[in-house]
Amino acid sequence: MRPVPLALVCVSTLAAAILPAARGVSIVNISMPSGSMDGGSWPGDSGVYSEAPGPAAVGIGRIVDPTSTFKFSMHDHGYLAPNVPDPLQSVVTYQFDSPAVVTGLELNVHANGISKVEALVGDSLGSLFSLGTFTGGLGAPMGSSMFSEHALNAFSWANTTPGLYFQFVVTETTLDNGYANYTAIPTFHPPTPQGVPDSLGLPTVAATLIGVLALRRRTVHAG
Repeated sequence: MRPVPLALVCVSTLAAAILPAARGVSIVNISMPSGSMDGGSWPGDSGVYSEAPGPAAVGIGRIVDPTSTFKFSMHDHGYLAPNVPDPLQSVVTYQFDSPAVVTGLELNVHANGISKVEALVGDSLGSLFSLGTFTGGLGAPMGSSMFSEHALNAFSWANTTPGLYFQFVVTETTLDNGYANYTAIPTFHPPTPQGVPDSLGLPTVAATLIGVLALRRRTVHAG
């Protein structure tokens, strides 16, 4: 009987071991309450408050596009009290393709930006639970133009619970009656790029398998 080539055995084994871990967490939808942004912004201008992120996004989906630094993804003046936006308007929901452990949020901020957020996670919109309210790394100053334009305001929290949904609510801003923000990108544990293969991505897998196929020349055949 002719043996199965060693290369094919290796390919099968590597594929089984590596491919399930070869992709990062993907965000399949991002949403905000319809009509919630009253200032110039991606969703406010397009009227698109729920969509998948990606090259075709024209509304709120641009909130995770790191190159979207020329137009706001959030811009609103609806407030309950000074520095406290209306939570029914200033809330963003992310849906993932598989349960993800969200441990932070990175904002590209406007000078009049977001200083505090509440973070919620869960497997359905009806079962979200709060992880607490958090202050970003830039602190919580109050006044006009307290942040540098396009500064990184990083939020982090302890979380070990995976969920299909992540939501953040803006709970405080630097300016008392308005804010804007460019991007808002969740961070994960373990760290992995959203929407793209991680460090064990498909290109690496393909290169590995091609290399293994070279072993075909070294396969020993029975006489």
